Amino acid sequence: MSRSSVGGQCGKKPMETCCTCSAREEPPPTIPPIELQKRCGRGDCYFQLACPDGLELSRPVGLCGGAKCSLVGEAYTASLLVRRSWACRRENGGDESYTECQTCVPVATTPPPKPVAWDPNDGRVWEVVGGEGSRACRGRTPEDNSPTYYEVINETADLEVCQQLCLERFPHCHGVEFSRERCELWERDQGIASWTDPGRPHMDFVCMRFGWPTENLVPKDGGVDRACRGDDPEDNSEAYYTLSSALNVEDCKAQCSAAPVCFGVEFGFGRCEVRTRPVRATANVTGFECHVMEHAGRTLTVLP
Repeated sequence: MSRSSVGGQCGKKPMETCCTCSAREEPPPTIPPIELQKRCGRGDCYFQLACPDGLELSRPVGLCGGAKCSLVGEAYTASLLVRRSWACRRENGGDESYTECQTCVPVATTPPPKPVAWDPNDGRVWEVVGGEGSRACRGRTPEDNSPTYYEVINETADLEVCQQLCLERFPHCHGVEFSRERCELWERDQGIASWTDPGRPHMDFVCMRFGWPTENLVPKDGGVDRACRGDDPEDNSEAYYTLSSALNVEDCKAQCSAAPVCFGVEFGFGRCEVRTRPVRATANVTGFECHVMEHAGRTLTVLP
């Protein structure tokens, strides 16, 4: 880094220091992507891009305020255009539009090192709630549909754009409901625990939650009549979990999915523990069940 004066203007104000950055090495060459498909819906557009052999799409660069991708580099192309972005509205205070830009870069020849332990801040996924068919999101029960749980974004092009809007609001957004250009961004703290068939045969509803994969919650030591513990059956510090109420074990699992960290759940008699520390043991307690989060075929662990 070195001091610099741009156009003779920099450094004229008192106590002003001007700097410019120089790269330690030349950046990799970039080539504009090829546009394969464009899908738009009244202001929001998604572009399917591809790269020539030996190249891959770069990580997206987000811009607010209608900025052009050429601001990032001449070879950058828009991959997503959102007319109204909550994040841009919060940060920009004016123009709410959001643009994601990508370019083509050489494929990495060296794979990234494999982690020695699972990072509790990675691994969240999109899960379909309610299985196949038309499904509308609900809170704790099929009748629990308070408008305070979500924000409606109309004129949304498709489900992918709806999901992208949710990711912009992460970690506050825990899932989406989408139907015919109508996008609900679910921000209920306890996540999406239930669903219902909206009963509209001419409209397909999709409900998806974003968080820890509940399908990876498996019974520990058989699960039934087992309470979660730390390193041994006597190790049960209150610091190992967050406590809340739940109607059933599925409600408890949904809370795990939406939690900042979840290594498992314990449920019994309306009591839900979302475990924030690895569960390595259980205790025999009638009426309780313990489920632990597994990832890539192995129980989650953390570095000591």
